[in-house]
Amino acid sequence: MELVRQGAAEYELGDCARATEHWEAAYKLAPDDLLVQKYLAEGHLCQYRNGGELQQLRLAESFSRSYLERLDPSDVETRMVVEAQLTALADERARAEAKIAARERALNAAEEAARREEAARLVRLAADSTPEQLAARRERQRALNISGGVLIGLGAASLAVMAGGLALGVQANREAEEAGLSDPMSPDDGVDAAAIARKGVTGDRMAWSGGVIGGVLILGGVTALIVAAAEQKRYAARARLRPRLNGVVLRF
Repeated sequence: MELVRQGAAEYELGDCARATEHWEAAYKLAPDDLLVQKYLAEGHLCQYRNGGELQQLRLAESFSRSYLERLDPSDVETRMVVEAQLTALADERARAEAKIAARERALNAAEEAARREEAARLVRLAADSTPEQLAARRERQRALNISGGVLIGLGAASLAVMAGGLALGVQANREAEEAGLSDPMSPDDGVDAAAIARKGVTGDRMAWSGGVIGGVLILGGVTALIVAAAEQKRYAARARLRPRLNGVVLRF
């Protein structure tokens, strides 16, 4: 059969996957062909030993067993060889399955240890959060939120003062230009010039003080709100925990 010959050629070149594809196509056409079953066992075994999945080894064992079942009972020598191969394949499969089972047990043990550690951590959190402590923290968070809001409000008012100072300074400059004063900040040009100068100085002071104080207040308010939010997130789990003798119950 041409497919069998093509598979054999690919196998000789070391391409187990392509060889097995040809033999599987041949198997669909002749499922009772002993040679095809023998080659399929070799192809799947080759793929397994070249990094394939355990299923490849199981298929190799299955095709070898099918090959043995269809062998002529009088062909004692060939049957003995195949039986020895089957024994070796079964041992190899058992070792591979044992390794997989050991890895799964280790993984499950690690996951269980992580769950126990997390449960213990939650218990410690719950034990460290009495109702009085939680109430005190809530009160602190409330105070921080109120303080943050008040500081931001005062900061906004200070920025309004800064805006008023800037407007006053602009007005002083405009009045100086209209009066033709050489230096609007100097009182040497008469009473009107002195008044305009005082207005400009007042505007500058309002702008500087309002800007600096407003920035500090707003920064303080935002910081207070951030601290309050961080504490609320940090202790939220504690408020929902109730320790129990054999574990932790989460209350949502």
